[in-house]
Amino acid sequence: MSIDLKVSPGKFSTGIRYCRQNAPKMEDYDLVCKVNDSEYLRQTSAIIKFMRQSIQLCTVLVLGVSCRQTENIGEIAKDYLLDDLGIYVELPPSGEMAGSYYTLDNTIYTIGKTITFDYWIIRHGDTLKISAPPNVPPGSDFQRIWDFVPAGKDDPNKIETISISVLDGISNDQQTMIKYNYQLHAEPEREPFSSTSGVIENRMNVWMHPHRDKYFMILELNPFPYIQKPYEAGNRWTWSLGIGDHWADDRWKRWSNSIRNNYEYEIIGEEEIETREGEMMCWVVQGTATSEIGATGLLAYFSERYGFVKLDYVNIDKSRLIIEVKEIR
Repeated sequence: MSIDLKVSPGKFSTGIRYCRQNAPKMEDYDLVCKVNDSEYLRQTSAIIKFMRQSIQLCTVLVLGVSCRQTENIGEIAKDYLLDDLGIYVELPPSGEMAGSYYTLDNTIYTIGKTITFDYWIIRHGDTLKISAPPNVPPGSDFQRIWDFVPAGKDDPNKIETISISVLDGISNDQQTMIKYNYQLHAEPEREPFSSTSGVIENRMNVWMHPHRDKYFMILELNPFPYIQKPYEAGNRWTWSLGIGDHWADDRWKRWSNSIRNNYEYEIIGEEEIETREGEMMCWVVQGTATSEIGATGLLAYFSERYGFVKLDYVNIDKSRLIIEVKEIR
């Protein structure tokens, strides 16, 4: 079984194109001197200065475009450890480890940052969100108590948005700690439940756990948001993960014991997308996950400045989940 996820990569400008359009042409200047010598020298000096500035600008732009392609990935990789899942992580310190050791050099997921997302579930032709009561009966499975509701329904228990907040601390031994929050429709400032896990951000890759509470447990079966250097179209990589049957649910799939998801990723292009935070240039990553119970997919839009800003999932039950950035603060 396969998942077909395709987009048309966006066009991206280059310094070379800029140079062709903007560098001055010699025929634009009349160098046949019909003025006195001092005026001739002044004009000639101005022309030469302008040409030098144009050449310098073109050089900077060309170098800026090509620096991604000439980055020595092998040398950068020496500064990191490839863990048992095939993800690059920082080497542990030789001395005492600070509480934010794996976060100090982050440029995207920095301590104190909160990113809020809107989301839509597309299932059987309906556009949905979930309703989850803040309180559940004693002894019940808190994670299983939720229902689908129409996205536009005025339900006080509807989870309207979801968010992540970067905390000071270490998660899962070698990860930046992330808090996963959920906001109610009726009381946006109220977060009835939350959880913590981690993100890995460094010069080799950015990898993160998705939201995985209540309905969002379904994302354990999907490709996790993940991008690996070099950031260029055609780059491919893989990893795998064992998944226990405690992630199963009758509303998407049941299985017994553990399965193994095998993931394949490819950067398929660069595209500018419109978000509520403005236009963002993103690398588009296509991911697939396969196991004995089926296949899932992901189109991830990754901004080098803001991180993963749009996630378009195809789930194990063939429904879709679209998550898009709403606010960054």
